[in-house]
Amino acid sequence: MARRTFTDRWLRTAGPFEQTKEFVDQACPNLWVRIGKNRKTFSVLIGSAASRRRIAIGQYPGTSLVDARKKATDLIADPRAAGGGEPRPGGGRQRNGTVRELFEFVIAAMEAEGKTASIPDYRIYLLDGADAAVADFGPATPATNVTPAMITDWLAKFHERGSSTRLPRAILSAAFNRGLKADNDPTTSKDRKILFALETNPVASVGGPTQSQTRDRSLSMEELAQFWRDLAKEPFAGVIGIALRLIIAMGGVRVTEVLRSEKDWWIDDGGWRLLKAPKLALPKTKNGHPHDLPVTQVGARILEGARKMSAPESRFLFPSPYGEDAPRTLDNLSKNVRLYCLEGGIEPFTPRDLRRTMKNLLLDADVPQSEVDIWHNHGRNADVARRNYDRAQYEHAKGRVRDAIDEIIGVF
Repeated sequence: MARRTFTDRWLRTAGPFEQTKEFVDQACPNLWVRIGKNRKTFSVLIGSAASRRRIAIGQYPGTSLVDARKKATDLIADPRAAGGGEPRPGGGRQRNGTVRELFEFVIAAMEAEGKTASIPDYRIYLLDGADAAVADFGPATPATNVTPAMITDWLAKFHERGSSTRLPRAILSAAFNRGLKADNDPTTSKDRKILFALETNPVASVGGPTQSQTRDRSLSMEELAQFWRDLAKEPFAGVIGIALRLIIAMGGVRVTEVLRSEKDWWIDDGGWRLLKAPKLALPKTKNGHPHDLPVTQVGARILEGARKMSAPESRFLFPSPYGEDAPRTLDNLSKNVRLYCLEGGIEPFTPRDLRRTMKNLLLDADVPQSEVDIWHNHGRNADVARRNYDRAQYEHAKGRVRDAIDEIIGVF
């Protein structure tokens, strides 16, 4: 019997063996695999040392590693299957938290702190997305049993399909950091029933990019005009093209603020004292303050098309293709833009570069920098006065920037 951390990569390549060999999974207590000439069989040992018995779970790959870990954890936790009695009530620190409990704890803590802007991404990569970490690791796997090898296999899926591993890696690392600190924070209550028992962050030793490269790409007016026209063609036809058009038509608002926007953020009835126009009312932005913007004339037409294409039952303007309860991610847009640049021989740029592009075009059109900064919600934390006291709406300044954006796009 040998101990090792099971991974799909290892299970695919291990064996066959002339003499049957057994291995036990370090990431899931009492999960075994027997590998012989023709089959690889999962099993779990349950019960006390005096009455231990083995239960077969299934054969790999018909039973996946994720399913085997879940079944093993469920059998061990079930007193009836394990032959034990009911768990002892009370008792304070009773057990280690599972992967699902860690991720749910992290999101609940972010909501309590008001850090709502990043929660959609955390939910997609940790809990709800098609490639959520909770499915790969096993929802019932103790968080302390997650290993760098498991994380490497999870991140490899993103890399193999051409997506960056930076964001999912950063989110997973932040989640484990929160769990690590939660158990070792002297200012919090120590009577929680669930602890995570983490001694280190398993993401720390996983390779790959940890920070995005600082970019300085700004499209010229000619490049942006051509891109605007090409958004009506493949690979942008449909929702992706509409989202990119709306980012440009709104003067380069942050990509995630458009992708994560909910339908009720786009208010049709106006309500400003002098600017009777639809507006984008962002409840929380990067600097922590709400931000309202009047919708440009071009933006209003694009918004109408976006609403028609959006799933009626979803609260998001651009719901994820994998489920209406989540918004689209930046990856959806970035992959299409990369393909566009590659096939057209265009100097590479990303959707986020559209923000820099619109800012520069507005400045070149002699819009005062202070008004452009107001539109882009920049500089609010730059000094004490603006950070702590400035709560003005700058309605007229935003109206002038809105009109300047329509003039720029009007020449396309």
